Amino acid sequence: MRCFAVRRTAPGEQYLRITNYILPHMSAIIGNEGRIGEGYNAHWHVPMDDTHHMRIDYIFNRVRAPNKEYNENAMVGEIQPDGFLVRNARTATSKTAPR
Repeated sequence: MRCFAVRRTAPGEQYLRITNYILPHMSAIIGNEGRIGEGYNAHWHVPMDDTHHMRIDYIFNRVRAPNKEYNENAMVGEIQPDGFLVRNARTATSKTAPR
């Protein structure tokens, strides 16, 4: 399955973003490697139980080894000490998802 998004970047210019979903629980995105024209990223959401999952990120670059330091720094402030993503902190601290 593919999800397309068209964004205006400047007058008369558009950016087409395509996200590929590999069912049942993986997505391939452009990520930084795609932005520089050398690869892609993939997020694999692995079910742990009925209400939790683990996300594994793959970074592929066909030209050079991925920059580990850059990628680790990009996640600073995104993951809390308990492992939950900051943007999901509301759901991590409550027993039910927000409505």
